[in-house]
Amino acid sequence: MPLILPGNVFSSLPTGYDVDNSCRFNRADSPYMHITPGGDGDLRKFTVSFWCKRGTLTTGSGTGRQVIFSTATNDAISFDGSNDTFVFLEDGGNALVTNRVFRDCSAWYHIVVAVDTEQGVAANRIKLYVNGVLETSFSTTCQTSQNADMGFGKGSEMMSVGRSEYDDNRHFDGYLAEFYYINNSQLAASDFGEFDEDSPTIWKPKAFSGSFGTNGFYLDFEDSSNLGNDANGGTDLTEVNLAAADQATDTPTNNFCTLNPLHIATSSPPTFSEGNLGLTSDGSNWRDSCGTIGLTNGRWYFETKAPGNTVQIGVCSQSWLNAQGANVGAREGAQATPNEAVYGWYGNNGTVYYRTSAAQGTAFSGNTWSTEVISVYLDLEDNLIYFAKDNTMENSGTGYALATGEIYFPMVVGYVSGTTYINLGSTGAFGGTAVSSAVADDNGYGAFEFDPSRGGASDFNSSAKKFYAICTKNLAEYG
Repeated sequence: MPLILPGNVFSSLPTGYDVDNSCRFNRADSPYMHITPGGDGDLRKFTVSFWCKRGTLTTGSGTGRQVIFSTATNDAISFDGSNDTFVFLEDGGNALVTNRVFRDCSAWYHIVVAVDTEQGVAANRIKLYVNGVLETSFSTTCQTSQNADMGFGKGSEMMSVGRSEYDDNRHFDGYLAEFYYINNSQLAASDFGEFDEDSPTIWKPKAFSGSFGTNGFYLDFEDSSNLGNDANGGTDLTEVNLAAADQATDTPTNNFCTLNPLHIATSSPPTFSEGNLGLTSDGSNWRDSCGTIGLTNGRWYFETKAPGNTVQIGVCSQSWLNAQGANVGAREGAQATPNEAVYGWYGNNGTVYYRTSAAQGTAFSGNTWSTEVISVYLDLEDNLIYFAKDNTMENSGTGYALATGEIYFPMVVGYVSGTTYINLGSTGAFGGTAVSSAVADDNGYGAFEFDPSRGGASDFNSSAKKFYAICTKNLAEYG
């Protein structure tokens, strides 16, 4: 089960080039953006470069395919839903299909597809780079014919980002950042990224400096009111089913925690949405998920909003994950017995449930809640957890003692029919609804409904404490 554990903070390294924003594509909303060139560009040479972080992992080779960039003639760059491999498919059935799988929903991948159909050597006509390395292992290798004209950059032919222009059911789910379409050049990954000089196995983005050619564009997603803005100064892309709340600060240079669809403890898995920040249950069984970033020290904040009763919010530990046994990394399985693991949950019946290595039970009974915003303050300096309901501290600000020596993850457990949203700061929204205040932590990261540090008030066991968004830049400093 892919997780970012302490010490694995690759996205927090100083880059010299910070990516500020990404765009969240929630597949259930059928989101995409499109542009139709007014005339032909170079149809034989082009490069597409982007960073992506996957959301839900769909199945099935048809509608299960998640298309990232496409044309109406079925030229497409996509993830194949049957096995989550990467595909470049062109009209006529030519395709490159990787043996590599892309199932880590905690990671940012850098993908470069570089095309020059005039190359005499067939293997050089379509090149695929993953995190700076040329991909050479394919389950299907069917290169395009020499001097073939492609659909990308063709006048009067629509190009779409986030869906298949050929089949509207094949939408991407997840986050995209630093999206370049360069027309007239077959470039390398090194034109868009570089290996870190101090950690030479770590690939990071860098600014592109070169010609965009005819019909080229660059999406940096920095204008929430115009996510399709061409930052290169050309014609903007038209957005469909995308809103300001879909702008995110989860990027390849500051990776935020999300829920993890690869960890399913219940026999009936939940449905994930909104870039893995929404968990839907149907009222027939408990559904749960933990976060993608594990925490051992520091002070951390997140908040949730549930659809009604029968929900529990809090943290689980690595021992909870270990208790899942064979179910860890599976899409479904038997639910673990709660007393097999360490956790701390606030249920909307007002009860805080806990388990330590020595005991289990209830820490205290507080206020019941339903659709209010529940704040979670995880203090791993003093090994305490605090909760607040609509910004009012529970238990008079007295924290519940957590077990020591554990790695903790944010946790959502739902039974009620509907979607529970977790705001970990990257979008400043509960689902598609933006928070009203957008308060950042003291480092300037995250956008929350309520202040993570409560304005410096002495609300935590009669002390003032600073809590931070769970992201890799904060993790590098405090985690």
